[in-house]
Amino acid sequence: MTAYDRAMSEANNAWRVQLDGHEYEVELVHGTISGSRQITVNGVVVDEGRKFFDTGSRHAFDLGGHSARVDIDVVHSGFAHESTLHVDERYVEPLAR
Repeated sequence: MTAYDRAMSEANNAWRVQLDGHEYEVELVHGTISGSRQITVNGVVVDEGRKFFDTGSRHAFDLGGHSARVDIDVVHSGFAHESTLHVDERYVEPLAR
């Protein structure tokens, strides 16, 4: 993930989640031009990849024994992306940036 990807991403998001007495910070860095994506939990990479034609994606992972999923969706006629986090199928509000 380059600095350019970080600057050009519209889907960058971070979430803080409390589960079973533990706090987790989930972060998505998504390069809308390069199609790269990296998801970290407490600074540890749990998923990363790149899509040549970025039509959105779903990324499932374990979060302290709970099911978590980051969704990246295409919006505004394909000119932007937005991301959401769901834990145990419940929407998690992102941190204010």
